[in-house]
Amino acid sequence: MAMRMFRLLLASFFVFVLINPIFADLNDTCVVQPFPPTCKSYTLPSNEIASNIKMLCNEMTGNMAGCTINNVCTNTASLKYDKYCNSFSVYKDICTDMPMMGCGDYTSMCQNGSVVEQCSTATLTLPDSKTVLPGLINSMCSQMSMPPCSKCVTLSETLSLNFPEFEDRLSEEIGQMMSCDMLTVYSTLCLSMPTMSECAAWNTMCTEIPSWPLCTTKGPNPLPGAVPMVMYFHMGILDYILLESWVPRTTGQYIGALFGVFLAQIFHELLKLVRKKSETHWQRSNYGNPINEEETPILGDKEKKEVIPPFNIVIDVTRALLQALEVAWGLLMMLIAMSFNVGLFIAIFVGSFVGTLIIGRYLYSFNYKPKTSSCH
Repeated sequence: MAMRMFRLLLASFFVFVLINPIFADLNDTCVVQPFPPTCKSYTLPSNEIASNIKMLCNEMTGNMAGCTINNVCTNTASLKYDKYCNSFSVYKDICTDMPMMGCGDYTSMCQNGSVVEQCSTATLTLPDSKTVLPGLINSMCSQMSMPPCSKCVTLSETLSLNFPEFEDRLSEEIGQMMSCDMLTVYSTLCLSMPTMSECAAWNTMCTEIPSWPLCTTKGPNPLPGAVPMVMYFHMGILDYILLESWVPRTTGQYIGALFGVFLAQIFHELLKLVRKKSETHWQRSNYGNPINEEETPILGDKEKKEVIPPFNIVIDVTRALLQALEVAWGLLMMLIAMSFNVGLFIAIFVGSFVGTLIIGRYLYSFNYKPKTSSCH
């Protein structure tokens, strides 16, 4: 009896060992031959999809547009359940863009005539990573050099050089191009200059994902360097203020920037006061010599000669520096106003108003000469 039970268990084991691969192969068959009606509901295992995406993006060419989508989906919590962040959708994005090693499951399972429903998973309309994206980036950066351009290089010039001394440069540029996240750079450029003709593909993509970081500067995770350059009066907090690093990205930072610009304009009014006061002091002292106001030659008075004071290195250099500083500061305030940001423009206006209100009477009082009575 015991021997019979043992034989039965042994037979069951062999049946399991022989039959199980057959059932497993039925699923694999839907990848290789996805035409039978039984394959309609087949789905590629999620672990295989994840493994393929990892191989394509981490171990091979990570600058593909689909890999950028994968990074955005992984790093943005609010997109966790977005249909375009579905793992198969991302896998399909990558393999549709640039079929290569790692895309074998997709290209086989989703070949023409496939009945597998998973193959119809929605995907984004992405620009081609191999030809379109490099050309668009090169065209935009050739017209206008913007900070994101430094992250990608064009190889057209270097590839035409066959001299040994250029081999190191070529290797360096190829490495930089391969590590360039082209879709992120392209989106950053288009966020800065959305009206450029090269941004048509970006606009098409963003009609599908308008709230994604690739398509808007609003939200918790805006792209670094994505600062709109709007050449008309506009509201908003995201604008360059003189420096590449001075870009308010929160309400608190923007309020701080407004206050800083307000104080800067008051300082500009103060510079006018300092220069005027210094000039008046120098005129009254006649460059260190006492001056008789009744006998002072006045320019334009025919009865008196114009007297040019002698050169004084301290006074004349100080005068030139004050004048240059006032002009430079005024130009800086003009450049801030040319951001066309309404808030910054108002901060300059209010700063000028308050500065003149506080300092104006001192500025013009130096030209005031009280009248003397003829009666004693």
